[in-house]
Amino acid sequence: MRRYWRFAALLMFAAAPFLRSAAAAAQQPVGDTLRIGLVLPDSASRTKEMASAARGVRMGVEEAAHSAALFGRTVTLAEGADADRLVADGRVQALLGGFGDAECRALQGVARARGVVWIDLGCDADALRGRECAAAGFHVAPSAAMMADAAAQAAVADGRVEAWDARLERFGADQLNQRFRARFGEGMDSQGWVGWFAVKMLWESTLRARSSAPDALMRYLSSDAAQFDGHKGRPLSFRAWDHQLRQPLYVVSPAAPDPVEVPRAAPGSDTPSRDVLDRLGTPRGRTECGIGG
Repeated sequence: MRRYWRFAALLMFAAAPFLRSAAAAAQQPVGDTLRIGLVLPDSASRTKEMASAARGVRMGVEEAAHSAALFGRTVTLAEGADADRLVADGRVQALLGGFGDAECRALQGVARARGVVWIDLGCDADALRGRECAAAGFHVAPSAAMMADAAAQAAVADGRVEAWDARLERFGADQLNQRFRARFGEGMDSQGWVGWFAVKMLWESTLRARSSAPDALMRYLSSDAAQFDGHKGRPLSFRAWDHQLRQPLYVVSPAAPDPVEVPRAAPGSDTPSRDVLDRLGTPRGRTECGIGG
């Protein structure tokens, strides 16, 4: 089993040519810890989505912790309903959560006041990426504008837009889906993927930023250098102007046998991935967010 985890951890980075070598990473201070706080409020209105995201986060932490051990580092998870207490008592550097607009605004406020990173797992409100945006907030959850664009571009009747589907197979998706099903006995849905990816992205960022300090993570995530493999076939990155994750989405419909990926470049196109993915959601020229980029 230990040999399996060692192989799985190495495989996780094999597709990322931008990752520094193991020898260089081994020079990081031993014992440097990424502490993640998962906020699970008792008052959450979307309890099913919250539970699914929590499963993804927990699997992500398990995998990241095994990988971190190879570098002499650690990844830990603290869960609770009180975000402020997770920061004060748990000394977490990043807060994960948000399954309603009020929850997301509250988490954003804690992150801003405490100087930590907040990763949005479940809020699609465009305002949180627009006039109410914050430098500390990063949105892995797709925005309402992204989902509307995906539905329009897919041209599939009665389609439902998702960030992930348990039937995906290419680009390592099949292996990810198998690991999730083996761990929890059910398929990985959108919220499960969002939670898993949020942890993977944070852990890889600590390596590339050479720090787990919140300000270093914010700078790295906002930079052009930050890109990640989410098993979606394109490098994923955050838009500098609103901190929304660029990512393909999938339109699922009874009229289509398989999920329809959106957006897709024309066959033979050499359009950069970022330009393709920016076809979903609010473009730079129309953003109301004032964090720059």
